[in-house]
Amino acid sequence: MDRRTDLWALGVVIYEALVGQRPFAGKSLAECLASIVSAEPDLDALPGATPDEVSALIGRCLRKDPLVRLRDAGD
Repeated sequence: MDRRTDLWALGVVIYEALVGQRPFAGKSLAECLASIVSAEPDLDALPGATPDEVSALIGRCLRKDPLVRLRDAGD
């Protein structure tokens, strides 16, 4: 766990604030964790007025591979 983990969590919070639901869902904790590991968030669920730059930022924050995720807030 490092700064990229914090940026992933920030992406989750921004997604939830804009969409009104979690980017990774499940009826149980196990299903939710499985969704985090295997599913991609539905960026099309973001409101239509969401600027492309914000959508791209959320997408980069929520990348599965930490090596492609934003390294730190400076990125």
